Amino acid sequence: MKELFQGKGVKPLYKVLTDLIVKDILAKGLKNGDFYCTLKSLCQELHASFITVRTAVALLEQQKILLCRSAVGIYIHDINKLKILNSFEKTVLILSNQPQAGMHPFYAARLISMMNVLIREGYSPRICNTNDLRRGDLKMQLSLADGVISSFRRYEMVCKAMPQDRPFPAVFFSVDSEKMDALSGQQSSFISYDNDSLFLSCMAYMGGQASRNIVFVHKSQTVLPEILQKEPGLNVTELIYRTFPSVESGVDIAAKIPSCPENAFFLVDDDYVAIGMHETALVDGVNLIREKRILAIASPVFGITAQMGFPVIGFDPNEIGTVAAEMLVQMIRTPRKTFCRFITARGNGNAT
Repeated sequence: MKELFQGKGVKPLYKVLTDLIVKDILAKGLKNGDFYCTLKSLCQELHASFITVRTAVALLEQQKILLCRSAVGIYIHDINKLKILNSFEKTVLILSNQPQAGMHPFYAARLISMMNVLIREGYSPRICNTNDLRRGDLKMQLSLADGVISSFRRYEMVCKAMPQDRPFPAVFFSVDSEKMDALSGQQSSFISYDNDSLFLSCMAYMGGQASRNIVFVHKSQTVLPEILQKEPGLNVTELIYRTFPSVESGVDIAAKIPSCPENAFFLVDDDYVAIGMHETALVDGVNLIREKRILAIASPVFGITAQMGFPVIGFDPNEIGTVAAEMLVQMIRTPRKTFCRFITARGNGNAT
């Protein structure tokens, strides 16, 4: 704590000092029983009188957050209580276009992981659906928050609404690596999915199968990966579904399996679609899992696919949410320029 405080503003000086002590304790990552400092050193650090600093510390002592030992110093008594109380004033805005009712399990798991980290670190998560949000509303929401987590698709909208009078930490998902240069210097960080690792892992799994006829099953917006186009000796065809990814979409796609090359391998961009395909093929006497002719690109941590024996390669939503929240907390506490974290794909136990 290197700042000077003149006591200006609405709060009394001792309450301003209390807020700074809380901020300092959280920034240092102290735990229950840890030594914090002495009253004398705290007075020197805050450039404030003994009486004012003692009053600030007493406020936290009354709440059983700090423990003062005579002639020894100040210790941490209940760090969890401090984080909970601090979360009422420290908020993080999470922007999402996913409906909270019926949210896709991948996004739900990612959201829960983000919220768990933020609450653990003393921040109150506030979820905001961008489909119902006007720019003026977003500006107001951001002015009340300490940081934001959002998809990169809303990057420009968020930047225009950010407070201009202070650094505003932000973490964005799925930024294209070629756009990073244009974003250098912004108070933003990025989480990018390492698609090279994803499709290299898929190719490694498919390389162990007999068929060189690959059917890539995907939604209409998805582009055929370049690595599949360039692989020598690989015959790739596409099956496209235009509805929301679901078991029903897989059932519809399964009707086209007889028209595909004989013994084709199916690379499917969603686990629900893959399940629908597999279950429908079973009715016709074809077990795509047992024949090792299907692979889902999805979260590798969901229990239903593991229980069914489904091979899955993809990104872990729990890891993504945890990393995003930890990055934002780090930025709030220690402002820094742009940096990017790549999330590597991995497979579940059936994709080996």
